[in-house]
Amino acid sequence: MTSMLRHLSIKTRVLLVSAVLIAILAGMTFYTTAKLAANSRAVAETAELAALSQLANQTRTAFGEYRYWLTDLAVSLLRLSELNAKAAKERLLAKLDELARGRPEVAKTIKQELQQFESDATRAVEEYTADQRVIGNTFLASARQHSIAIDARITSFVEDLNREAAEARNRLQADVARTRLIAAIAVALAVLLGLAATLIVLRSISKPLDDVVAAMAGISGGDLDTPIPAPAPDEIGAMARTLELFRGSIIRTDKIVGAQR
Repeated sequence: MTSMLRHLSIKTRVLLVSAVLIAILAGMTFYTTAKLAANSRAVAETAELAALSQLANQTRTAFGEYRYWLTDLAVSLLRLSELNAKAAKERLLAKLDELARGRPEVAKTIKQELQQFESDATRAVEEYTADQRVIGNTFLASARQHSIAIDARITSFVEDLNREAAEARNRLQADVARTRLIAAIAVALAVLLGLAATLIVLRSISKPLDDVVAAMAGISGGDLDTPIPAPAPDEIGAMARTLELFRGSIIRTDKIVGAQR
């Protein structure tokens, strides 16, 4: 690896190390960003499920109020009960319309069952008003069955939402733990790779440079037999070639001076 790097200039080697480190950093940043986006979507999904569960419970409460006042109207035939039943129905329909934006199929099912409940309860009021108690009781019993079906549907929906929310939370927690582990491993690998690349490049510079410095010291001290590192295409190789020329010049000068004597 070191000999291969000697064919590159020192500047190129430094740029190569920088490019490797930047690539590792960019990869980690991209991965972390992607995971954060996925986790944000998971958090939003969990929050949406929690909001739907709260809305479903509010819908159940609104239906309970409507059922109470409509049943009270059937029994008491009071004007106040009729007004309260009307107001409760408006609140219930508003909740169902809101629910339809998130889960239209559930809202549609509840509305269909609600129409049957309202039809039978209203018919029971009419029969009680006409003093047909037996028929009124029959329709009121039928309305009660639709009421039970509505309660069961809302309860089942809430349970499904809670289960979905729990699964989403579990997936999020598992994904966060997995992301944390992968990030820790990636950081460790990045540090090791960065250190390894830096050490390799430094070795490709420091070892030949030390050899050239040692050769320069030997020649400067008068030892013209000091070995000079083999020239390479990089800057240190240029120094070695220059040192070789310098030594050759000294040797030629010594020969000329010796001949003149």
